[in-house]
Amino acid sequence: MGQRIGMRPGGESDKFGNRYEGCWSTCKLLEVLNGHAEAIEFEPWQDGLGIEFILTRNDHVREFHSVKVQTTKTTWTVYLLTALAANGRTILGDLLQKLAGDGRAEVRFLSESGANPLHLLCQDAEHSADLPTFRARMDGQRADDFAKYILPLCQQNAETGLAYLKRLRVVSFSLPELVAMVEREIFRSLYRPDGNPVDAPGVRRLLGEWIIDLPGRRLDRPTLLARLKEHGYDEANWPRNPDIRSRITERNQSYRRSVRGILRQLIRRNGQRREKLLAEHFASRGQWPFRIHGFSDNLRFPRP
Repeated sequence: MGQRIGMRPGGESDKFGNRYEGCWSTCKLLEVLNGHAEAIEFEPWQDGLGIEFILTRNDHVREFHSVKVQTTKTTWTVYLLTALAANGRTILGDLLQKLAGDGRAEVRFLSESGANPLHLLCQDAEHSADLPTFRARMDGQRADDFAKYILPLCQQNAETGLAYLKRLRVVSFSLPELVAMVEREIFRSLYRPDGNPVDAPGVRRLLGEWIIDLPGRRLDRPTLLARLKEHGYDEANWPRNPDIRSRITERNQSYRRSVRGILRQLIRRNGQRREKLLAEHFASRGQWPFRIHGFSDNLRFPRP
């Protein structure tokens, strides 16, 4: 069970919003806001050991995200990810336990330093339909990493190890890339009804405050929208925003009423003129009474 964090002192939430793990957390928070995921829970009470948050996707699959900024080495090797820490746990061991406890769950490992050896193993697993294909894809170093470091976490069961690697993804961005990605998404997702410009860095820090202040709470889209509106923001997804849809519908109806009025006037004017011309034409030919639909509602001509 994970430990929950309490309120940070002033300024720490701002630092969190600027930190690597804070930017990634904010990025996934925006996925919930935009409807790409159902909910997110930071520092969860249950299943929170060794992770930053749980993202619940729209298909109800849970994603467990672990963020490690850097390592003392140039990259995270499989050995480093499975090395025992002072608490007797391992980074990868904590993640694989999430997969053992939930047959549909997936895990994400994110680091600025990258973890390419594990990433390559995951790619081998993803493109392998069975264990023999997986073994054939691995080169000597990856096969060695799988045997030495992955299998001990899977009770030496190679089928289980392959299944776990299929549900694990390694992600790597630099901090500037993450900041740019988050702020670009904020600009795309939000607007201010008062007409003021969107302060993307300010919103990023604001979301960082919420992440710090709401550990263990499941955050969904309505909750996020309500809190953003308290700070003068609303979503810029016009088709989904009921206020915008209402305004568009009202303006469309007003426009149609105006157009219908103009058309009625034109039809009436043109119909009266055509009525006179047609009456004279058919009267000269001795035609019987008839009706014309379209120029006016109901035109009748007397028998000559």
